[in-house]
Amino acid sequence: MTVTFGDHYLAMELPDELDYGFRENGAMMAYVSGNDALNLHVSTVTVTPKDPSRTTYVFDDVVEKARQKGFECRIIGADKAVYSYIESGKWERYEQRLYYWIVGCGVREIIFTASCLIDHPDYEQVKPILEQVPEMIASIRPAEAVA
Repeated sequence: MTVTFGDHYLAMELPDELDYGFRENGAMMAYVSGNDALNLHVSTVTVTPKDPSRTTYVFDDVVEKARQKGFECRIIGADKAVYSYIESGKWERYEQRLYYWIVGCGVREIIFTASCLIDHPDYEQVKPILEQVPEMIASIRPAEAVA
């Protein structure tokens, strides 16, 4: 299903098994109804460079940050740079894994954060959704391209 986000300037495809809504801060939250093992947050930051000709400002910044941090940076299409990393923790009585994908797309940084409770009984049901995040990222486009 096609959803708009980032103040509805961007669009992407979400897997049909996900429901979604928006938080007070404008971030999109996607989840499987009735399953607490996964929350996928998508937030955006738009940068206005002093030089308006720098239309790839955040794309270039994401490439540089990945290099500085020693992460692999993948270029998706001609307009998206992405790196990812994982952190572990605990939430209530569950082991938690936080998956991050940092995307540079023109002058927008898009942050995908998947919070997974890996020892939750419903985790196996949502695990395949994590594998679909790169496809979601690849589908990002300007919202006017949806019409």
